Amino acid sequence: MRYMLNQYCNQDNSKVKFNWTNQSIKWYLASECTTTFYKNITEKLEPFTKNCKTLLDIGCGIGAFSVEFAMKGFEVTAIDKSPVAVECLLSRARRMGLKNLDPINITFEDFRFNNNYDIIFVSYMMSLINENNIENIIQKANKHLVLVMPFNNIKNDFSVNELYVELGLNLKNLEQLNYLSTVDFLSKKNIKHDIKIINTEFGQPFNTFTEAIQFVYHYFNIPIEKRFEAAEWLNRKIIKLNNKFYLPNNKESAIIII
Repeated sequence: MRYMLNQYCNQDNSKVKFNWTNQSIKWYLASECTTTFYKNITEKLEPFTKNCKTLLDIGCGIGAFSVEFAMKGFEVTAIDKSPVAVECLLSRARRMGLKNLDPINITFEDFRFNNNYDIIFVSYMMSLINENNIENIIQKANKHLVLVMPFNNIKNDFSVNELYVELGLNLKNLEQLNYLSTVDFLSKKNIKHDIKIINTEFGQPFNTFTEAIQFVYHYFNIPIEKRFEAAEWLNRKIIKLNNKFYLPNNKESAIIII
């Protein structure tokens, strides 16, 4: 156990960030099989996307939303700066025969809007959600700009906020932009918008407890000196099912339709 914990600890207790790796892709693909998060959101959007044909997914990642929209018949352009994420989505689109899904490896800053889209969709890309970007992107949306954002301003995925409190870590490292600041901006600018709140189970399955430890350290920057307390916390939270493991996660999100 000591070797496992040392192997996966991150000594830099900086702000929690995300990046796509081959391992994180495997985890996301596994979690997609256990959640209705993507399906629930696309269904909630149906009153707003009715009669729409084209959609741009900005920061698509491995493309769970892009796939959902393409399966509903949209002509989907999906962009992301991560080569490994886009390659994964390209493979999925080919395997599923989704010829109406066009993944492109490009940053948002380098992407050129050669035409408008009926729907522009941005999910959990808080680094792109600011006043200038919102005002500019709205001009490229024929019908709606849709933002999916965290409900809370403290990251609480997999109850990581509880773990930080238990370990005496600084919650400032879990601070994140949530939907309220965007709503405030839209209200001040008198920009019409609708808000939908959604709660969905979005947990993570694992084959082994070792893999679960790796997951926690990969995402949440736990300092090495807290490794044993973190493992004890994880052991209390994790659920064992059919000789495998599952870490529950109630994901609370806000959908802003502009």
